[in-house]
Amino acid sequence: VLPMLQKQKESLGGRPNTFLRICAGVPGISSEMRNGFFTRFMSGRCGIDELNIFIAVVLIILSGASYFTQNAILYAVEFLILLLLLFRMLSKNIERRATENRASIKLLSPLTKSIRRWMHRIKDRENRYYRCPRCYARLRVPRYRGEITITCPVCNHNFDKMT
Repeated sequence: VLPMLQKQKESLGGRPNTFLRICAGVPGISSEMRNGFFTRFMSGRCGIDELNIFIAVVLIILSGASYFTQNAILYAVEFLILLLLLFRMLSKNIERRATENRASIKLLSPLTKSIRRWMHRIKDRENRYYRCPRCYARLRVPRYRGEITITCPVCNHNFDKMT
């Protein structure tokens, strides 16, 4: 690549500004103009919200699955999901997309809560989590204490567990 760029520079007469503009992309367009164009283009559009992030995660998982299975149906579903993602990001009907986003948050909140709780339990190496057999409250007790008697703070039920 470097010898090719060197030849292009020499063919342009060694003018560094022209060479840098060609290497940077379209000749004569500065980065400020490109950033301004993108800002103007995306103004009034939906952009990225929680539902789009969820769709992107599903798209990544489907891409991995279709890569390993080489299934044409998965490729088609992946393409349709990509079109949905682009449609939602570039849509100018912000009220409708916001309504869809609120409905998806309400629908997916139990799943996201359980995932966050599971990730917190994985990161928490000092404690162990149990449920009370009577009221099913979640209880956190310190690890590596041997067999202990746990008293539920909600119903005052005592039970023995190994930490």
